Amino acid sequence: IFKTMIYSFDIFDTCLVRSCGSRKNFLYLLARKVLGENESFERQRDFVRKRLEIEHSLYINGIEAPVIHRIYDNMSIDYYTKLNKECIIEQEWQLEIDCLLPVIKVKSLIEQCRKKGKVMFISDMYFPESKLRTILEKYDLIRPSEKIYVSCDYGASKSTGRLFNIVKDTEHINVKHWEHFGDDFNNDFYRPKILGIKPHLIDNGYSQYENYCNIINPCSFDKISPSVFAGIMRAIRISFCKNDDDGGFLSNVMCGILLPFVCSCLRDAELRGIKRLYFASRDAYVMLLAAKKLLPSTSQMELKYIHLSTRVIYPTIIKEGKESEIREILNKIQVFTPIAIMKMLGLNENEVVSVSSIFDVNKTCIYGDKDSEKLIEILLGSSNINQIKEHGENQTRLLLAYLEQEGFITSNDIKVGLVDIGWGCNSQKYLSRIIPCHSANNTMYYYLGVVDNNVFEESMGDYKSYLYTDISNIEHPKFLECYICKNHETTVVGYKKDSMGLIRPVFSNAKIPDELLSDFAYRKQIIEQSAELYSCFPCLVQSSNELFNLYSTKIIGDFLIQPPSKMVKFLASRMEWDHYVSSSNIIRKYSFSKSFFNIVKRKLGIRTKISYVYYWIPACISFTYGDKGLKLYKYFGKLIKNSCIFKMYRFYVK
Repeated sequence: IFKTMIYSFDIFDTCLVRSCGSRKNFLYLLARKVLGENESFERQRDFVRKRLEIEHSLYINGIEAPVIHRIYDNMSIDYYTKLNKECIIEQEWQLEIDCLLPVIKVKSLIEQCRKKGKVMFISDMYFPESKLRTILEKYDLIRPSEKIYVSCDYGASKSTGRLFNIVKDTEHINVKHWEHFGDDFNNDFYRPKILGIKPHLIDNGYSQYENYCNIINPCSFDKISPSVFAGIMRAIRISFCKNDDDGGFLSNVMCGILLPFVCSCLRDAELRGIKRLYFASRDAYVMLLAAKKLLPSTSQMELKYIHLSTRVIYPTIIKEGKESEIREILNKIQVFTPIAIMKMLGLNENEVVSVSSIFDVNKTCIYGDKDSEKLIEILLGSSNINQIKEHGENQTRLLLAYLEQEGFITSNDIKVGLVDIGWGCNSQKYLSRIIPCHSANNTMYYYLGVVDNNVFEESMGDYKSYLYTDISNIEHPKFLECYICKNHETTVVGYKKDSMGLIRPVFSNAKIPDELLSDFAYRKQIIEQSAELYSCFPCLVQSSNELFNLYSTKIIGDFLIQPPSKMVKFLASRMEWDHYVSSSNIIRKYSFSKSFFNIVKRKLGIRTKISYVYYWIPACISFTYGDKGLKLYKYFGKLIKNSCIFKMYRFYVK
């Protein structure tokens, strides 16, 4: 009897997962390949039902582990297609190759088991051992000396326990030295347990966010695309994400939002005849990475990255050096430090130093308070306003030259588009003011979302948004621009001509820490792999707009209100808000007691210090007290909102 420890692994949904999700999804995709993409859902459904019924009937007639050929021998293939049996079987296997991905955690577990004993694989499957070995070898999950026991090769299955007994007798195993790993409770836990084998149940199931769309919905736009979308997110999480410390944030939230959005933009741009689609820095860079993988190879549309920011657009508002122009800029920014505004408006270091001697240029101001009024008075000083006006003129001239150089401003009827996160749409408004009318009329803007008081269309031009949100809710989605869309660059603060006469962007001198650069490289890898996988499923590409409207928006809404503590802990050190203000974390430790005492102080008329920083309150509570703390917050939310020390100020534009 073999005394070395034996470790056996189930294959499907344990070592390998189908990126399309459930086996029923897989069979629907097979039906589309066999019957044709344009075949009715009813006929596809009939094919799937017939296939499953044949397998069941073979089982109840005593054939517990049929081979693939026997299944199709019992189907009326001619009724569904003119393809012959061998061709269908080959197409099915090729689809398996395209869909199957390795589970990173289980791959690591297999390596650990190899160091302690002998590894083998056991599977209930209608394809033979030789086929399964090629897949396992593809992902380096098996060694040449390791064996695979497949039900169809032995006419016995795990579900009855007979296949385990065959393995035991063939390998001369003492069950006391045998451990089995698998995902199915009956086949991989209950059956081996009653045979004396030590079972381990592997959980490769769906997360909370994946379950939002893990259904085959007969009333849906595309009957299986929501469920396939859930499978994609699960596959990304367990096959691409090497670390699970994000709690599924990258796969479920980042990819769950960006992939349908970007794909929807590409499809709409193609339909509108847009020839060049630009992605605005910095927030749309990650979207561009996805777009390059999602854009069909047959497309003639050009994807480009363009360096823009409010810091180079807002100075173009200054035309005459009027107070109203200064106020317009500050009103759009709302919360700022004087030094950030002075630098944006072109005041040099000497001017900043001069002002700092009479005014704290590093303090946080809110438009309308006495400090912001003092800043306006300083900016309107004769020497300052002339310098600001000159800077605005230079900035406008350089910006127009840069846009023309990049092909964004055209002299013909070529249609272009610009993708950005969105919200207030002020950048579009001010760009539309300075670029030629014919070019503005041929430009389409795509926004992930806008707030309910965004700029009116007559002031900005055509745009398309995929998310509409009340202004009171816009404080929270900073996870989009503070992490998901944050890239390896610093902010564009201006332009300059190089020695070749080309206009080059000038970046702020802020330093990005190495750990954040490393983190971005990892996110870049995840989004590119995910987009490539997403593009493999035509049903997802065609249904992207509906997927975003029904599922991505639900992911955003639920995550903002009830962010899971594991995801929040992952984000806490990565999310900083530094938009015209001093850099600060927006997820911090939260104190109910301090909030309560501040409420009491307010009721008693005792003044408390107001903190002019952004906090994402639900995330702060989740970070401090965990998921249970969020439930408490739900009941006492009204009291917390009245707390002075954690007062949140709304912002209207980026």
